[in-house]
Amino acid sequence: LVVFRNFVMVQDAQHENTLNIKHRVIGPIGGIASVIALDNGISATNTEERLDAAYQCKALSKEMHDNLIDAMEFIASLRIRHQAKQIRAGLAADNYLPPDELSGLEKSHLKDSFSIIKTMQQFFESRYQFSGTR
Repeated sequence: LVVFRNFVMVQDAQHENTLNIKHRVIGPIGGIASVIALDNGISATNTEERLDAAYQCKALSKEMHDNLIDAMEFIASLRIRHQAKQIRAGLAADNYLPPDELSGLEKSHLKDSFSIIKTMQQFFESRYQFSGTR
């Protein structure tokens, strides 16, 4: 992997110098929602519904709920736009976004999204840390 302006880029023959937005953003938000749901007995299966329920039961603050929803919606819009462009060009749609397709504002918002995810992942790492002994 290569880092370009704080973005971790895919480096394989098929998707060189792209961001795997499904793996780097959408998947981790879904994982965060899953952990919160399991920890709080939330039965919803949809990521947004899980985050909403987590906020309702006070497992997430309003700010973190809103930030995760915003990040998820922002990435979804980038993904749809990228895939629509590929389809119009006669290509198969994928989740590998070249950063040069993003405006400066979009890159900034994407960095914010990564920061939100990292903060939540660190929170859960510290919350569920154990000594390794049973």
